[in-house]
Amino acid sequence: MTATTASVVAGDGAGTTPMALAAEGITVRFGGLTALNSVSIEVAPGAIAGLVGPNGAGKSTLLGVLSGLLRPNAGART
Repeated sequence: MTATTASVVAGDGAGTTPMALAAEGITVRFGGLTALNSVSIEVAPGAIAGLVGPNGAGKSTLLGVLSGLLRPNAGART
């Protein structure tokens, strides 16, 4: 597994639409393994976004943090 660093924006691109989903600087570690490293995501209301990556990229971990199932070591959902 490798650490994932990413920023994702799905919306109007102008930064004027309030976000339905936003998280900034999410880092999750499981023991000595960093599953997510400073991941940020913003999705505008009504936008359709996909989360794509190889096995072990941290997709399920990010969804766990966004849903409240997992607590990040750093960063926050807003």
